[in-house]
Amino acid sequence: MFEKIKQIDKAYIYIFIIVVILHLVTHPQLSDDSFFSGIGMNGILNFCQERYITWTSRVIIEGILILFVNLPHYLFCLVNSLMIMLLIYSLNMLLKIRDRNLMFLFSALMALLPFSLLSDAGWYATSINYLWPIALGTYSFLQLRRYREDSRISSWKVFLIILCTLFASNNEQICIVLLIALVYELMMTIHQRKKISTALVFTFAITIIMLLFTL
Repeated sequence: MFEKIKQIDKAYIYIFIIVVILHLVTHPQLSDDSFFSGIGMNGILNFCQERYITWTSRVIIEGILILFVNLPHYLFCLVNSLMIMLLIYSLNMLLKIRDRNLMFLFSALMALLPFSLLSDAGWYATSINYLWPIALGTYSFLQLRRYREDSRISSWKVFLIILCTLFASNNEQICIVLLIALVYELMMTIHQRKKISTALVFTFAITIIMLLFTL
């Protein structure tokens, strides 16, 4: 059993190294990235306030975006690579892929998707606006699913789920998908006569609040 765990961990490490290398050879600061990099970290709050009034409700996402375009590029490469790995891991767990070879193949296909798809409107902007919410939303749903299956969840994971949901649901499309997933999870919890977790209540509330925030 422990040997299998070690093998799976190594597989994720290999994929992570490949993803990081691919990131390091990618050219940043294209299209929307150039626009956000010109704002500066001191103007984040004023910019987000103006954007909410005139253009978009993605103030959390765009605030993080401005932060990263003004930080060294390698930090974005590292965090973005971790987000890709988080998405791969969460999907592997949700789909319950246990075979190492199948897991490695699935992970490799996910990691080797053409990165140009994420750079058309700007490498930073597209990743933080779409990839990160998908990854964090999927991870949040995975943890809620795990709680329903084994009825155990630590307090720090509840806090982590709340943070993930807060960021993910700031993207209105992901917010709707996440809300549907949470309704399903709530129905399954009630159907199986399981205790409704604090994490599920908080995530449900945050998702509804963020959906109203976009209106």
